[in-house]
Amino acid sequence: MKQLYRYVEELNIDTERITQDNLVELAELIEHCIRNELMKILNQRLINLVVTIGTEIADKVINISVDLEVEAYIPPHTNLESILDRVLNYAFTKVRTYLSRFRKYKENDNK
Repeated sequence: MKQLYRYVEELNIDTERITQDNLVELAELIEHCIRNELMKILNQRLINLVVTIGTEIADKVINISVDLEVEAYIPPHTNLESILDRVLNYAFTKVRTYLSRFRKYKENDNK
């Protein structure tokens, strides 16, 4: 099963402050979150997991791509798509937290 989702969210981030190292950290964070959460949920039912993360900044926009290949023993009453949605939502909650340090502030705003 292959599905493509596109999600856009405005986080008011100063992309000029983000370095290549930050993008690598971000990709590692996403991969770590996905692997850990899937291991917690699927545990020994997980047969194979391939996670590919891409991060880039283009036109002051951070683009993140996630490609997941999951093989697991799934009982008939379990929805793998629902599990993956939960795992990705968790990972992107962590992404928002990570990126919050790069938020733009107006001159008169308190930091």
